[in-house]
Amino acid sequence: MPTYPQASTTTLHITQTLRNIQQELDRLHLQLSIHKCNSVMFSLRPYNHADAQIFHLGQPIPSSSHYKYLGINLDARLTWKYHISMLRTKCSQAMYILQALSNMRWGGDPYTLSILYKALVRSRMDYGAFLYGSAAPSHLRHLDVIQNQALRFILGATKTTPIVAMEAEAKIPHLRFRRSFLAQKYLIRLASWSNKIIIINFLKLFCNWRFVPSKKPLLSSIGKNIKILLDSLPTVHGYPFTNTEYFNIFHRWPLIQFSPENNTSISLQFKEFLANQYPNHRVIYTDGSKSESGCGAATYDPPS
Repeated sequence: MPTYPQASTTTLHITQTLRNIQQELDRLHLQLSIHKCNSVMFSLRPYNHADAQIFHLGQPIPSSSHYKYLGINLDARLTWKYHISMLRTKCSQAMYILQALSNMRWGGDPYTLSILYKALVRSRMDYGAFLYGSAAPSHLRHLDVIQNQALRFILGATKTTPIVAMEAEAKIPHLRFRRSFLAQKYLIRLASWSNKIIIINFLKLFCNWRFVPSKKPLLSSIGKNIKILLDSLPTVHGYPFTNTEYFNIFHRWPLIQFSPENNTSISLQFKEFLANQYPNHRVIYTDGSKSESGCGAATYDPPS
């Protein structure tokens, strides 16, 4: 995604892109749902929020300070504070299960409790760990507290037990080393691919970083060490299933365009098309919707 020094320039380019998308939607007789859209201006510099307001067809697109994408909460300044706060809440809820099963008389043994912790709590922290690993230590410390509490539940240790001793006894490394391990594992897998464009981009980001050094992404910081392995690792040209394009798996139906200028309505044109091309067809209606109160889907199979 291109970056621009001013919020007004960014808004101008996004607006032009939305116009191009709207032209394609008009051709397909579709409409963009404005209330389901959201805009976030990612910037480490202060900007005028009035310049960041995006309009489409005269309607303002709602703006937000954060957005959830594929389970990762992205905030406007990429501090990861909001994501870690939500992650902390979810992990704290799962800790009640570990606490209930760690009774000294009838609770589980340390090995079983360790498996439960890794499955219920640490698995949540592992998801996207190498992305939010560049957050401030004050934010990451909240997750360290959760793991330290889990170690005390697993081992039945007191609050005065050193953390290093509990990590060695439970064979559970510190979260800082865990994030570094996951990042190295991901980059080494990328290094074995024939196309190394992702690692090259990480290295460019590391070399051209012009903000606070401590804010460098974890993948870029570790990527400079993986560069040595690029020439020594064997190259995997891909397995047959990875070379198959997604759209080739399914049958590609031809795109039929109906003219709205015709005297016959589009609905009747579509029914005539189905009757002529697919005489034995069966119509099933589906729809889905999402709102602030929840989401749902429905199907309707009318009687033949």
